[in-house]
Amino acid sequence: MNKRINVVLEILAVCLSLTCCVSTFAAAADGQTATAQVESEVMWYTTMALDDSSVLVERFKSKYPKVTVKLFRANNSKILERILAESRAKSAIVDVVSAGGLPIGVLKERGILANYISREAVAFPTGARDADGFWTDIYVNTFNLVYNPTMVAAKDVPKSYAALLDDKWQGNIGLDDSDYEWFGNILQIMGEEEGLNYMRGLAALKPAMRAGHSLIATLVAAGEFAIYPDGYPRRVEVLRERGARTIDWLWLEPAIAELHPTAVVANAPHPNAARLFTDYLLSAEGQELIGVQFGRVPSRKGVKLKYPRMSLKGRNIHWSNPTIMAKQGVRYAELFQSIFGKSSQ
Repeated sequence: MNKRINVVLEILAVCLSLTCCVSTFAAAADGQTATAQVESEVMWYTTMALDDSSVLVERFKSKYPKVTVKLFRANNSKILERILAESRAKSAIVDVVSAGGLPIGVLKERGILANYISREAVAFPTGARDADGFWTDIYVNTFNLVYNPTMVAAKDVPKSYAALLDDKWQGNIGLDDSDYEWFGNILQIMGEEEGLNYMRGLAALKPAMRAGHSLIATLVAAGEFAIYPDGYPRRVEVLRERGARTIDWLWLEPAIAELHPTAVVANAPHPNAARLFTDYLLSAEGQELIGVQFGRVPSRKGVKLKYPRMSLKGRNIHWSNPTIMAKQGVRYAELFQSIFGKSSQ
């Protein structure tokens, strides 16, 4: 089993095996933080690429020079393990966590997140905000169809989920070998029974299972297979920006939005600075950095994008729910592997 799948399964295992005490934290109900009360530092744990997260830290520092942001960057499983260990030891270090939807869902279920509704949250769609007020999403990846236009005529490009099951795609599909979140959300969209039948039909076409979205996009561009139904548009846009014309993408709707929420941690050592930094991540300025400079899709409405085709405006979006993923993730992984097999890559 490859390293990437191990990382995903490590997170899922936490849902079943770890127990943590429930913490409480009294967050300001109106989301306002008096600057005079802000502590001199804040600790941020994030999965965001270091090049990007460092820019956000620098911009925040330019606005609030008296607050130092300490940054810890790691993958989802390492961040989750670290926060759970701190909680068990009753030794809080982290103030703000920004990670994938699954670990954020686990942290919420374990009572480790503070209830904090930022004043910026009103600018975000309902699906990008926790109904209970524990997190707000900062950016999404959407799952859409990636294809090689030199291998697929424009009239033949699948424009719906159903069209992907055509026999002509036999042996000519690439699929990420641990896309449990994509899999689970398809079941939610279609209904469990219909969704499982759909996945069995897709598996019958003998997709090439590969590890990692960047790798699969590169293989599509190289002509190894023609289509890739669970692709990330951003990777395609980057390749096309570099001159690639053997790869493109289009929307498959409802499009699944994979979340990357941010949250204040309960019992944060620097609660006021944590709220202030969270407000900045969700602000128009912070979100525009994510959308324009980083080339991602911020969840805040009305933000400019480096790649306008990726805009969520007017699209039928199915927002992946971190709470559901925390509760159902293990089951989704088992179902995925029972249908598509375990990777031997």
